Amino acid sequence: MRGIFSDITRFARSRSSEEWKVFLWQKVEGLRGSIQDNGEKAALAAFGIGIFVVLFFKLFLVLAALGALTFLTLLWLSDSGREET
Repeated sequence: MRGIFSDITRFARSRSSEEWKVFLWQKVEGLRGSIQDNGEKAALAAFGIGIFVVLFFKLFLVLAALGALTFLTLLWLSDSGREET
């Protein structure tokens, strides 16, 4: 079990906090370009996701909060690794 936590910590510290933010922004920009290129598929996917959100609102909130906490933990770990070294 300790190996898993050290692997996660090593992965988070592989980049700085700013590098993780740039990485996420690049992924968002890539998704935006994909949506612009495939408008019909994106509309169908958005409709399906909208139905999912309405039907499983609590699950959606839990997943969104979990994703946000994961990203914030990743940023926190990447910053804490820089201070110690």
